[in-house]
Amino acid sequence: MVLDYDVLSLNVGSTLNPPALEGTHVLPLRPLGGLRVAWEALLAELAQAPLRPLAITAVGGGAAGVESVLAVLARLRALQPARALKAVLVSRSVSLLPGLPRAAARSAQAALAAAGVELRLDTNYNAGDAPASDVLLWAAGAEAHAWQRDSGLTVGASGYIRIDGHLRSLSHPNVHAVGDCADWADPLPKAGVYAVRMGPVLSRNLRAALGVGTPQAYLPQPRVLALLATADGNAIASWGPLALRGRWVQRWKERIDGDFLQRFVLQPHPVPPTRSSPVPRVST
Repeated sequence: MVLDYDVLSLNVGSTLNPPALEGTHVLPLRPLGGLRVAWEALLAELAQAPLRPLAITAVGGGAAGVESVLAVLARLRALQPARALKAVLVSRSVSLLPGLPRAAARSAQAALAAAGVELRLDTNYNAGDAPASDVLLWAAGAEAHAWQRDSGLTVGASGYIRIDGHLRSLSHPNVHAVGDCADWADPLPKAGVYAVRMGPVLSRNLRAALGVGTPQAYLPQPRVLALLATADGNAIASWGPLALRGRWVQRWKERIDGDFLQRFVLQPHPVPPTRSSPVPRVST
């Protein structure tokens, strides 16, 4: 399909390209729609399978890798307490949760240890040498969609669309790009919070591109609040150099997430009352 346009806005996110392994359920954490389908298929299969031991490998020492392996273990243990689980998290980084404070990494490491996850840092995952796994959680880092390099748009070294301060393509000003698919001059972490904050600026700038109002520059916030669930009733909060863990953080996270999702719930429009026709009076 070919579509003509005057102004184009791209927010296609990023993707992952995990290895294809025979006999292993490979669950890439992007895109989320595909992850959900694969996860539900795995649960359905395990519900019918014998309770043999299950080996789980998570690749990626960032927030996605940590949260996903903890969540998977918690869910499987709740569904099948009798099934023995073995889990390992592999990361090529020399530290856990790179980019977050050390206190957050220590809390995450403690949560992984409590869940029985073996941690292998400073290790490149090689499918040929890695121990056999029944489930592979692939969170090895966001990648640009391959088509972006062939789109004719200016892209950075990693294939993301280069944008200016008004979220416009450097080569095609009538094309806007935001979120993971975009490449800021000073690269931003591939985190949803930046895409959300770009939203109002994008809305204004699209109107400006159509001749309504003036464009606005996007200014990334210097620090963001990170909230990581550890699947044990606790969560880890980090802000700048500070990090805390506790059940109150999990309740705080649930409230923030719930309020955000509620914004996308369509409320039914009230049906206006109909005016009934007057009943004619009949005199007898």
